[in-house]
Amino acid sequence: MFYNPQKSGKGVSKEQARSEMKPFFKFWEIFGRKFWYLVQLNCLYGFLCIPVITLGPATVALTQVMRKFVLEQPIFVFAEFFGAFKKNFNLRAVLTGIFSLIFFAAFGFSMFISVVAVNVQPSGMVYFTLAMNMASGVVLLMVNSYIYPQIACLNLKMPAMLKNAGILCIAGFKRNVVTVLAFIVTFTVLTVVLLAWPFLVIMLPLLPFAQLAFVSVFNAYPVIQRYIINPYYEAQGEKNPELPDYGDETGLNGEKTGGTNTIFTDLGGKENPIDKKKVKSKGKLIK
Repeated sequence: MFYNPQKSGKGVSKEQARSEMKPFFKFWEIFGRKFWYLVQLNCLYGFLCIPVITLGPATVALTQVMRKFVLEQPIFVFAEFFGAFKKNFNLRAVLTGIFSLIFFAAFGFSMFISVVAVNVQPSGMVYFTLAMNMASGVVLLMVNSYIYPQIACLNLKMPAMLKNAGILCIAGFKRNVVTVLAFIVTFTVLTVVLLAWPFLVIMLPLLPFAQLAFVSVFNAYPVIQRYIINPYYEAQGEKNPELPDYGDETGLNGEKTGGTNTIFTDLGGKENPIDKKKVKSKGKLIK
């Protein structure tokens, strides 16, 4: 009723809009925009991982796409996925995928044995074993959350990546708790559903791998940026090119990133409204 479309307003600057968005709301904003891509990537990833040998490269490829989503960089989703899959179809990624599968299978088997033991002959030692198995599963999940993003974006040897993953599990503890809770809730619900309707086991290739990968990368990659990538560029007197360049824009971790080397500056919110009464037309007719 009171809006005049002929009069320009102050608008909202990118600095203000992005800096005021909390991680929780940013997560759901990106998740909503990329939802159907996540569904398609989930199906693609599930069927591509059926041959065990492709598990590692496919996981790295999925992580690379999730990394681009988190950074909000424009990409051709499936070209990015298959490009990363082809690039990382090597011994390191293949062995990482196989070892991850073996460790998680061993964790699942040990958890099954521990639960059976608790039901058959409960004791202090049995409960202690169950607690240790659960702790090892949490640590394994957190380490994997940092291994695959490092393979996707860093050129390091595996011992260095494992060392980094161990340190980052502690440095990003709060974010890791969110990731672990997301996995626990998801797989608890799926377990209940499969126990109620066992025939749905045929839908295993359609498990929400992409959605969980997005949660994992959203929580893990800012920690990798803060403790590994940003210090590398700072040591060379440069700015991490992954960070946005909006003046005093805040990065993925909430720190100020500065605004050097800006090619184009969005002045939204800084221009003065146009007063048409003061605009005078003084021109010459071109013949």
